[in-house]
Amino acid sequence: MKVLASIGIVIVVIVLLGVAYVMRENLMPLQTRKLEKVNPTSQSFSLPLKEVRERLIDAFSIDSQIRNRRVFTFKGSWGSNSVRELTLSLETKEKALFGREVFEDPKNKYDIFLHMFGDPITSRTYFVSGRPLGYRASFHLHLTSETDGNTSVSVRVVRPTVIKGIGGVGPHGFYSKDVPVPPTTIEEYELLRYVGNVLGEGRMPDVQYPR
Repeated sequence: MKVLASIGIVIVVIVLLGVAYVMRENLMPLQTRKLEKVNPTSQSFSLPLKEVRERLIDAFSIDSQIRNRRVFTFKGSWGSNSVRELTLSLETKEKALFGREVFEDPKNKYDIFLHMFGDPITSRTYFVSGRPLGYRASFHLHLTSETDGNTSVSVRVVRPTVIKGIGGVGPHGFYSKDVPVPPTTIEEYELLRYVGNVLGEGRMPDVQYPR
């Protein structure tokens, strides 16, 4: 009986140490790397709104994204060296699900909503113990027709979060904890530069990243 009791104590200690290891990120402070200069999140393009919208809807179709270079890549934040590209899902006012709230505003009737299917990208801004965290967000492309016939495209981030630690335990094991964070302008401008490439604007400055 004493042997069994000792084995039970050892198992409990191992389990507790394992839980403590898994939960370590919950207790560590979130580190934020600041930009020396923020990135732009909007730009005017010399095309009418209807053409801009049509080009973007085509560019963010699943087929187009698979054929061409995609906006975001995920670099293995959790010890993996693999790199994979993410396919964004597009919604418009005609077929809105995750972005339904965006299209409730009449000013957004020509806009485009993009989401990541819940997949993360690697943050350039948010870290724990020097390790970049996974970043999740949706993106709202707001299109505005200007008086000179040009179209302004602004990129707005919707519900940005980072994956920091463990949120709890479910039927399939531990699940991650999403912590809300402020937008960074990095992801917005990466997406805006992609938009510029689609619309024929190849002279946009490079993205500014934290040093």
